[in-house]
Parts: sequence; structure tokens; C-alpha cells
Amino acid sequence: MRTKIILLAGLLLVLTVTHTHATMGRDNLMGLRGIFVTVEEVRPDLEKDGVTQAQLQTRVELKLRQAGIRVLTQDEWFKALAFPRLYLRITSVHDRSDPFYAAFVSLQFMEVVKLTHDRLMPSANAIIWEQGRVLIVGTARLRTIYDTVDDLMDEFINDYLAANPK
Repeated sequence: MRTKIILLAGLLLVLTVTHTHATMGRDNLMGLRGIFVTVEEVRPDLEKDGVTQAQLQTRVELKLRQAGIRVLTQDEWFKALAFPRLYLRITSVHDRSDPFYAAFVSLQFMEVVKLTHDRLMPSANAIIWEQGRVLIVGTARLRTIYDTVDDLMDEFINDYLAANPK
């Protein structure tokens, strides 16, 4: 099983490098008046071992508020022009016979966009900012996932504040 996890981690690393280089930059974060936060549902085995969707949601929203970034309610988000959303996803693989998890932690900022050259084309989500990390972590050290989320949030907040100086 350990070999499977290492192979998966290698594949995720390649995907991470590809996605990280696709990041468009901090200038696209200029002028934001607030952000809605979505944390994707966490796999049941990860939740059982102590990494919960609720804790992740609270952690992300708290870091935004501490940085002075407004967190939108769902109603405010529905009224926002481009539906600005910070999206956290943790993809993990774990076999109960092995004490290790392979995980990919991804943080994306996205907005809804409409192509100007084709007004009949429906709008779509566009990833404006993205970072991610691959981890191999033992069950006893799963708090490392929270630390990784904090690191990614710090990167996002730094880019946001650089694009929106007070």
C-alpha cells in the first residue's frame, strides 16, 4: 500500500506543479469587496481521524477576518457581481492497514466570468488564484493538514493585501 501512496503522491505533485504555474497572479485580486468561502466535503476516513470540514471552514473564515477581509454570507454572495469564492479542497487516499495518508490540499479563488466575444456562451467559473501542496503524513500527525491550510491562506492573504493596500 505504501508504494501506491507514493505513486499517487508523485502524480499529485506533477498536477500541483502544473496548476501552480497556471496561477494568474495577485493583480487579479484587486478591488474585491468580500469573499465567500466553500470547503469541499472531507472524506469520512479523514473526518474520523480528526480533520473536519467544519474546523476547516472556521479556520479559513477566521484567517480572512483577522486579515480584515470581509467574508460574505451566502445571501451576499448570491448578490455579488462575479460570485467571488475561495474554495478549499483536500483530496486524500488512505488504507486502514497503512498509517499514512497521501493528500493534496488545494486553495483556489474563483469568480464567474462571461466571454466577451460570444454573448450566447454561458458564464463559467474561472480560477483567478490557486496554490496547492502534496503531503504524505502519518495518521498521528494529521494536524499537519491544518498547518498546510494555514500556509496556503497566508499566501492568499499576502497576495490579496498586496493587490488591495489600505
